[in-house]
Amino acid sequence: MAVTEAARREIRARYPQDNFLVMEGVPREDIVAEWRSNTTRENGIETARLIQGMPGKKVLLTSDFHMYRALRVFRKLGIDVTPMPIPDVLKASEHWNGRISGFQTMTAETAKIIYYKLHGWILRCVSLRIEHLASVMHRLVVEYRRLLTRSLLCFSLAKFFK
Repeated sequence: MAVTEAARREIRARYPQDNFLVMEGVPREDIVAEWRSNTTRENGIETARLIQGMPGKKVLLTSDFHMYRALRVFRKLGIDVTPMPIPDVLKASEHWNGRISGFQTMTAETAKIIYYKLHGWILRCVSLRIEHLASVMHRLVVEYRRLLTRSLLCFSLAKFFK
């Protein structure tokens, strides 16, 4: 199982003892964690080195907003993983005070996706057509607008009733 930095933060926030996966039923000896990397690409490269020749199912555990890029980086490096996203931005956006940071996180991740695509570090899925990509981007823009509108409205109301 490959654990990204975003997932590490979430796991540590939930379970300070780092026993999240064990508590979820994964045998401790089946967990391979990579802690040396600083970027998603480095994480993929190091993980590929660590699990080379290892049999069994590989699971990629990372934040919901980060899964799109991480999954494509790992597959570009030849690592066949099953995605297991942790609801990070989705969870934060449930509360009005988390929507601005969620919007900022999604904006930064979008920029990173573009950067990774320009460098050729992301696998381009054959099944992903231009129309589908346009549809996904449209939904992201709509969601950004919704989050921003709600955040600004809640912020304005909070200042009004203060």
